[in-house]
Formats: sequence, C-alpha cells, structure tokens
Amino acid sequence: MRTYSDNEIDFWGEVFTACRLYAEGVRFDEFIEAPEACLRRYGMDDAIEIMARGFLPLLPRQARVRQRHERLMPICESVNGVVIPLMPVHRREDATGLGLAVA
Repeated sequence: MRTYSDNEIDFWGEVFTACRLYAEGVRFDEFIEAPEACLRRYGMDDAIEIMARGFLPLLPRQARVRQRHERLMPICESVNGVVIPLMPVHRREDATGLGLAVA
C-alpha cells in the first residue's frame, strides 16, 4: 500500500469533497489510489481546473448529463482549427415519403 503526503491527502480530499463522490458510493481510499481515473470515470476530469477558477465542479448527476449530451452531440473541427458543434439532424417525412434528412 502506498503512503501519501499530507499535501496529497489535503489536495485530493478537497477535490473528492467538492466533487461529492461520496454520494456516488466512492470511498476516499479508493479515490486516492487513482484520482484522475476516478474523475474521468464520473465525467469530472475538468474538476481541478474548475476549482482553480474558484468554482465548484459539477454535481455527479450533472456530469452524467453532460457525458450523455456529449455522446449525442459530437463535435468536429473546422478548417481553421476552431472546434464547432455539429448541427443535429432531424428526420421528417418529405412529400415522397422517403424520410430524407433535413437540417
């Protein structure tokens, strides 16, 4: 078993508490073994960056909604390198009844 410095325990303890992972049934001793992987698993890999800006990270439930949304709404990169979201494609029946895709 690895030992952790007081600074590591304090830092990851703050992240763990701010992310409210205890409400998801995650124990701190499990979390500290692989904190980045745990944050990624719960869709909170940006939690440290958000906390550094003075905000609380998303709640676990909000993070799940974001993950679902990102799976449903893929992004693409334009020619100039700016990331832009794709427009969702809705299907509706046209006059021919073929159900052509329209934006």
